[in-house]
Amino acid sequence: MKLTFKVTPHAAQNKIGKCEVNLLGEETIRIYVTAAPEKGKANKAVIDLLSKEMGIAKSNFTVIRGELSTLKVIEINESDEMINRWKDGLTA
Repeated sequence: MKLTFKVTPHAAQNKIGKCEVNLLGEETIRIYVTAAPEKGKANKAVIDLLSKEMGIAKSNFTVIRGELSTLKVIEINESDEMINRWKDGLTA
């Protein structure tokens, strides 16, 4: 499954925010990391945080778009059902 994240680097703490839906119906999940956006540090921090929060191995995450951007598309190799349950908890 592919999810879109809006990443805020240099945040006060590592945390996952709300799932937001834009006018086109596209979902974006806010994520905050303390790491700097240099040499892949923020990307690594995003994957570390998602892995911990979702209980999925880091090797199951791949940044497929947005390596150098704050808007990232990450592919997660896990059941869609499990990911959707996790994501639904963000909008509650």
